[in-house]
Amino acid sequence: MKLSRELADAVISPIEVEVLTSDKLADELMIAIEKPGEGLWS
Repeated sequence: MKLSRELADAVISPIEVEVLTSDKLADELMIAIEKPGEGLWS
């Protein structure tokens, strides 16, 4: 596992219920989308 320091901006909306992220950000944060229909991410 590589460790790095990244700088990113985040926007949080009080009315939105879905997540929007890029594939590169998901890779950097090591996010695995397991069941997207059920909202299961790890």
